[in-house]
Amino acid sequence: MSAELPASPSGSNPEKPGNPGEHEAPAAPPSAADTSGLRAWLRHHRVLTDVLTMLGGTGGAQLITLLGYLVLARIYTDSDFGVLSIIVSIGSIGAVLAAGRYDPAIMLPDTDRDAKQVVRLSVTINVIFSVIFLAGSLVATFALSRVWPQVAPLLIFAALYVTVTSLSSIWTFWLNRLGEYRQISANRLFSAVAQVGLQIGAWLVGLGGAVGLIGGRILGVMAATITLGYRARDSRTDVDKTPGARRRALHRYRKMPLLNGPSAIADAVRINGINLMIAAIFSTAMLGQFSFAWLIVQAPVALINGAVSQVYFRELTNTPRGQLRAMAASVTKRGALAGLVPFAALAALSPWMIPLIFGARWEMAGLIVTILCPWLYVNLVTSPVSNIFVVTETQQVSLVFSLVFAAVPLGLLGLAGWFGWGILATCGVLSAAMTVMLVVFIGLALHVATRFDTAAA
Repeated sequence: MSAELPASPSGSNPEKPGNPGEHEAPAAPPSAADTSGLRAWLRHHRVLTDVLTMLGGTGGAQLITLLGYLVLARIYTDSDFGVLSIIVSIGSIGAVLAAGRYDPAIMLPDTDRDAKQVVRLSVTINVIFSVIFLAGSLVATFALSRVWPQVAPLLIFAALYVTVTSLSSIWTFWLNRLGEYRQISANRLFSAVAQVGLQIGAWLVGLGGAVGLIGGRILGVMAATITLGYRARDSRTDVDKTPGARRRALHRYRKMPLLNGPSAIADAVRINGINLMIAAIFSTAMLGQFSFAWLIVQAPVALINGAVSQVYFRELTNTPRGQLRAMAASVTKRGALAGLVPFAALAALSPWMIPLIFGARWEMAGLIVTILCPWLYVNLVTSPVSNIFVVTETQQVSLVFSLVFAAVPLGLLGLAGWFGWGILATCGVLSAAMTVMLVVFIGLALHVATRFDTAAA
């Protein structure tokens, strides 16, 4: 807080309507002037090209995941998905801290040599934190083995998830800085294939249940992280290793852990705390229904945000004073238009489409999808402009908002447990409250951008 232009399905030029080709001359191949003009147009519209590249990778990864879930939803239970959600939630909270929140700062230095120093710093912090988290996971496994036998033995997976997710973030920011969107997209495709393949493979060899579902997920992410590290190998060459270099980077970007860090932690606690509280208030199986619904409704968000957010983070970083407000407004408008039709269709069709496609056991998930759509739609709109607070170095503003934004849903879940609300009523209250708050967040981001531009005058 990130494709090549599609060819026709047949791989050739589409034919005109009607009887094909009998009285038509063969289409002439494109001239050198035509292809040169296309290349020039794409160079002029570089941001669009980058977004399309990211959409190709992110969209392909989402498609692979959803197709995989046609199988996974039938061979694993909602309780298995609930345990997976708990482990990933715990690991995600740790992953936010693992690099000390220095990884987004990789985008900020003027030179790649200075950025490599931030990469080195982030990896060092990740190693130290991962060892500490692993030790804590082992202690928790023994301490919780009796009171939480379904989850405690699997906490080691959360520790692995922390390490590989953080490293993946570090190297993705480096490739993002270089504009290597093809590399990022290719890795996302590989990650999706690896995760789904290993989860199905675990079931086929008799290692089903939560262990197979979680193990396949973590090992798939690990494999993708290793390949991503290879793609970003130039970040580890020609690095200044003098004694004071890392310390200077630590001090120069100290606002990232001091201000951006608490904000990111608040976001992670909010997102993953919701999962953990649903499991505590309702059941692991009900968390499985909620997390499955979240996966479905998150798909268009991840598709568009995975492409747009990272590309526009780079663009916002390079936007001069005086133009940031216009850029932010443009990004917001494009996000709103891009998500309107997919989310409207998802909300209307999910109650009958989800159980039809994934199986009758997911009927509750279909209803939850419809309820969550307004929340996730506005979240789509806000994601790219959330980077404004990093670009303008006003993370203290987003920190205050993030704390309130985290407290509201967790407080509402507490009320749900106290008053005995059902899962659908709870999701409805959460969705309404978060939608309103995200609209306020958009206004806040535009206000910060306006003040940033005004300071240039």
